[in-house]
Parts: sequence; C-alpha cells; structure tokens
Amino acid sequence: MNVQKYCYHIYGISIETPFPIKQVLETEKMPQVIVEIGKIDKKPEEYPHHRKSFYSDKDDFLFDMKHVAKYRVQNGNLITIQPANGADMNEIPKYFMTSTMGALMHQRKIIPLHASVVETEQGCIAFSGPSGIGKSTIAAALLKKGYRIIGDDVCAIHIDDMNRPLVYPGYKFLKLNPESARALDMDLNDYEIYHPSIEKYLIPIEKDFCDQKHYLKTLYLLRRSDDGLFTQNEVVGVKKINVLLRSTYRRQYLKDMGILTQYHALFMRIIDKIRISKISRPGDRFLLDELVENIVNGLNDEKNNCMDT
Repeated sequence: MNVQKYCYHIYGISIETPFPIKQVLETEKMPQVIVEIGKIDKKPEEYPHHRKSFYSDKDDFLFDMKHVAKYRVQNGNLITIQPANGADMNEIPKYFMTSTMGALMHQRKIIPLHASVVETEQGCIAFSGPSGIGKSTIAAALLKKGYRIIGDDVCAIHIDDMNRPLVYPGYKFLKLNPESARALDMDLNDYEIYHPSIEKYLIPIEKDFCDQKHYLKTLYLLRRSDDGLFTQNEVVGVKKINVLLRSTYRRQYLKDMGILTQYHALFMRIIDKIRISKISRPGDRFLLDELVENIVNGLNDEKNNCMDT
C-alpha cells in the first residue's frame, strides 16, 4: 500500500513525514530526515542512559510518551514512530514537534535554544527563560507592533562558515496561556486549546510569520527579580556560555548523548557574535508594556546608530 508522504522545512531541516503537520513550511527539497511509522526493536532497558521517559545512547534516542507513541531518533536522519495501542493519531505530531525535534537537532549539532524569536531590521532577537516567564507573550506583543515571528519556544541556530549564528524558522503559531492572551486583547473563543493537559491556546500567525533565516543579534534572558525591581544588564565574555547552556532546549539530553563538550565548543564559536542581555522583572507583575517599550526603544536606537555610521 502506498503511503502519502509530506515534506516540510522545519528549523532548517527538510523532513519527510507520513502524516500532515499544521502550520509548517512545506518544501520540495530532498529530505535530510525520514520519518516512518513502524516497530521499534530496541528496548528501553538496552539504552545506557535514561531519565523519566527519555532513553539515550550515542546517536540513538528514544522518547516514550505513554498512551501516544514511542519516538526513536537515530543518527540525525531517521525517526521511527511506534504508535501505542488505541492511540489518537492526531496526538502523534504534537510530540514529534517538541521533544523529538529537540533530540534530532542535538544529533545534527543544531543549537536549539528554549526561546521565542522575532525578526527585526538588524537581524533577529530571541527571548529565553524558564517556562511561564513570558517568552511567547513578548513575541506576541511585538507582533502586534508590526514585527514578524520566526519561531515560538525554540530558536534553532545553525553556525555558518564565518561562525555566525543563523536562525531558521520554526512553526507558524504561538502558544499563549489565557492570562497572556487576554492581556493582548485576544478573544479566546477564536482559538483552540493546544493540548488538554496544557492550558495554552494555539494562535496561528500565518500572515505574521517570517519564513526567512536571519542572523541572531541579541538574546534576552528573562528572569524574575527578588527585589521587585525592573533591571537590565549585559552578559559578557565566557559568562555567555553558561547562559547559552542554561537556555538550551532539552539540555538534559546533552550529557546522556555524550555531546556536552561539543556544545561548549559550539558556544565558543558564537559568543562574540551575540549580544546577551539579562532582564529581571518583578515576580508579582509582568509589566508587559514597559518591557516591550524598552525593547522597541533599544531596537530603534540600534537602527539610528546604524544609519549614522
């Protein structure tokens, strides 16, 4: 039986899948990665490293999402998915798009930062920080001011021949919690829940999506302050490596996959090319308008400085 194939360009990787994925760039390029539905013959106990539902070996990663599917990533070019008995096939792409893609990027030495990315005239800027800090909310607020989104939740960095960090587009949607959506005057009745277990809404951004790659200029590290003050400080020198490591998407995979040292070397190649700014905001309130105004003013200042030189 012939199985329909779909080809997408996700985070700079051309991927052939046996199922459709919503809000993703399509491509006619030769696939670099093949996704297949089949039986996974390697048992979880055969992997030397495991934590919760993740199992790792060199160039071999297994993600076991109970009641949905097992996802095996091999050599950065093959993904095998074994659906669970009675699984909802509509759920399978969701876990492929998150943890499975994280493992794939690690195997291919693409740096995935846990960050939302926005296009600017000077390149792109990214917002990183712990879950719930407001990465997607800030990106959505900038979208309402006319900026385009390159990716939500993951910033996929390829390093070019000149050691410059080049970011490729991800998915054409944002995931926002109800509080953030309401703060941005969005009617939640217009959007669907991303997943029943996660109280976030799927916000399509088709016309506000940037489908082009851009060099990463600035990474904003978002943190909650203990003193209730809003502060912004530059991170310099080798301290940037710690920020990049802490900001890496699914960074717990790195040690088990045996690539932590390689990632330190990758970070060293790009730290002089990226400005990193640490923003601390009060933990009891978001101050979204003030934060976005501060960022936009900084972008305008940088634009004016470029025009004067």
